[in-house]
Amino acid sequence: MARAKISNKIELKVYGVRFSPLWKHMVDLINEKFDEWEKENLNVKPTYIGVDMDVELPTILSTTTKPDIVLISEPYRIREFGSTGLIIPLTDLPECDKLIEQLYPHAQRALTWKQDFWALPWKNVIHGVIYNRRILDEVGIIKPPDTSDELVQQCLKIKEKRISKHPLGLPLAATQRAIEWSWFQQTLGMAEEDYALYDEDWNPQYLAPNSPAHRALQFIVDCIYKWEITDLACTESSSSDMIKMMANRRFVFSNMGFHQFANLNNSGFSNEPGDFNLITNLGSHHTFIKTCGWALTRYTQDKEKERLEAAWEFLKYFGGPRWGKIWATYGGPLFTPYKSVDTDPEVLSFYKSVGLHLDVYRDMMAHSIPIRKFCPVMKTTFYSSWFYRYVLPNLKRTIAREKSVSHALSSMHQGFVALKKRHKGKMNMNGT
Repeated sequence: MARAKISNKIELKVYGVRFSPLWKHMVDLINEKFDEWEKENLNVKPTYIGVDMDVELPTILSTTTKPDIVLISEPYRIREFGSTGLIIPLTDLPECDKLIEQLYPHAQRALTWKQDFWALPWKNVIHGVIYNRRILDEVGIIKPPDTSDELVQQCLKIKEKRISKHPLGLPLAATQRAIEWSWFQQTLGMAEEDYALYDEDWNPQYLAPNSPAHRALQFIVDCIYKWEITDLACTESSSSDMIKMMANRRFVFSNMGFHQFANLNNSGFSNEPGDFNLITNLGSHHTFIKTCGWALTRYTQDKEKERLEAAWEFLKYFGGPRWGKIWATYGGPLFTPYKSVDTDPEVLSFYKSVGLHLDVYRDMMAHSIPIRKFCPVMKTTFYSSWFYRYVLPNLKRTIAREKSVSHALSSMHQGFVALKKRHKGKMNMNGT
């Protein structure tokens, strides 16, 4: 790695996600690798600062805190911060074009806005099904389920053997918006790749009883009340809660982000490290993918040239293939957006050791779609209002109290119509 020639010690403030205690090992990893990089670049000291990405980051960027590098955890933030000049495009910086060429197409699209490239990727967040393969062996199940119907039948068989009273753990709490992702993921598994909650004219595609979104929400309700394979207590459980309970054999299957796989196969956390595996989403196998990336702020550009050079050198490490290899082989796998990393013999060997073959990973890449394609409402400025005022309450009420699915989805759309009318003339519905 080339080193920036810097005359004085430069301290780089790197703002990223605040990890929960469950992810202490990730904090340790970041600090360890930051120290290693500092030893290679003696005139630069990077410091990681964890914050609430949804609440605190916009304020931090707009005040005198002046971070150098920030994590873009949601792709729409690129448009939000880029349009106001809070982050700067990377397109013309040295070697950026070579890094872009190494990325999977979905990562290129996610981090591009107005023909400029704005962030280097840190990780992919992919959603699917994680299961305990040892328990499946114990009850004589040869292969994991391929459809939702097969999942129900396998859960009922596990209940019959009294291994788990509720084999399917679904994160359905409002915390971390788990309930939203569980519904979205189940919907996509029942849909085709081009399915979206709204069409191009903003007509809802989820009101009909035979729609994937309607069937998905009914499926979640039935898992709790009809088949009794999901505990009602899951309505208060987040993804972090799920992995704790899976590690203790309370659940056999769960829908969640595959980055949680690292914890389940971590010997310091799980009672059965190495016994968990993952499969793509049930049904259509289409699943969500979200690329998180690191961006340079305007403050690196406003200050001395040396700071921009130092920040870019560090960004190429923390958002480049070198970090991608660390990420891909860290207890997980934690999937990297770099195609070049997937040809590395050490990475391929690690994937095989945890039961994940490259063809499965590439199949996930091929069947993954951006969340904003499935839920175009995320392109609008009132998405958060719609979600917290109409989507979340209706999902909670329906699942926790076995209320009408049709009524819940109708109420969601009525809220969408009201907000759209209120914002008419004040916003671009394409989010640009």
